[in-house]
This record gives sequence, C-alpha cells and structure tokens, in this order.
Amino acid sequence: MLIAYKRNIRTVLSQQLVNLRQSELDFYTTNIQTIGTQSALLAGFAFTIIAGHSSRDTLYSLYAYQKEKGRSLSFVVLDLEWLERDMNDGREIAQVGVEIIYLIAATAAMGSTLYTLYTALISTIIGPELALRGPEGSVDRAIVGLADVNREVIVTFRHSLIMFYLVVIANAALNFHLIASLVTLGVQVFFINHIRRAA
Repeated sequence: MLIAYKRNIRTVLSQQLVNLRQSELDFYTTNIQTIGTQSALLAGFAFTIIAGHSSRDTLYSLYAYQKEKGRSLSFVVLDLEWLERDMNDGREIAQVGVEIIYLIAATAAMGSTLYTLYTALISTIIGPELALRGPEGSVDRAIVGLADVNREVIVTFRHSLIMFYLVVIANAALNFHLIASLVTLGVQVFFINHIRRAA
C-alpha cells in the first residue's frame, strides 16, 4: 500500500512538473509572437518612411551642377567646388546632415524590426519543436533558449523604437519651425529615456 502511494505521488508530481514546463513554454512563445507581430507592423512603417522620402533640393542642385560641368554624378558628390557653392551658408549642410540622420535612423529601425521579426518567427517554430521531439531534457533546453530569445527580442524591439523616435526628431527638424522642432525634441528625449530605463 505504501509503495503504491509513493508511486502515485511521484506520478502526480511528474505530471504537475510537466504542466508547469508547458505553461512556461506557452508563456515565452506567446511573448515572442506578440513582439514579432509588433515588429512586423513597425517594419512596414519603416519601409514606408524610406520609400516615401525624397531629397529634392540637394539632388536638384547636384543635377544642375552635373549638367553645368558635364561630369558624372558620382564625381559631383566628391567635388569640393559644388560643396562650397551650394552649402556656403550652412543651412544646406544642416539639412543634409539631418536628412542623413533621418535615413540612417529609418534604415536602422527597419533592420532592427526585421531582425526581431525573424528571430521571433524562427524561435517560436524551433523552440516548441525541440520541446516536443527532442531527446530527454530537451524541454528544459527549449525553455531556457526561449527565455534567452525573449530577452533578446525585447532589447532589439527597444532599439527599433528608439530609432523611430530619432526618425520623428529628424523629421520635425526637416519640416517644422525651430521652436516646434525643439518641443518635439524635448518630448521625444523624455520618452526615449523612459524606454531605455523600462526595458
């Protein structure tokens, strides 16, 4: 009777442990899928930002200088005479600099969100598969791996949000009045600091 009672307790304990591990597996898989879904949405926004951007003023002045000098466009960019002529008052240099920051931040946001999306997609497929079909002890390895991936996608998603904040700041500097740009800068820096501390 005592031996049967011990076996029953061991069986119940093992089943509770398996249920606990299944809950952990579901928790990490759901978190990673949620972040992956949000990353897909933000990747679409980043693509729209990059595809919709046009750099008319700088490009028009480059084309005009190219036609005037009869040179290849690739050499015009490196020509100091064009830089001195078109950027002598500093406003053009500032605009090009902010535009470069804008495009780099949008590209970094897109890259970060696509990396997050890819990592989330692959890990939510491979993690549960390892837990179900792997050798003994693979459930524990799958849960530890998904916990690591969960932390990683949170960090990369945070980086993509910070890059989107930089896009907003650069866009405000390109399109708004100086006072409105500074207000936007202050608000965005406030939220960037909160995101950096929270994650």
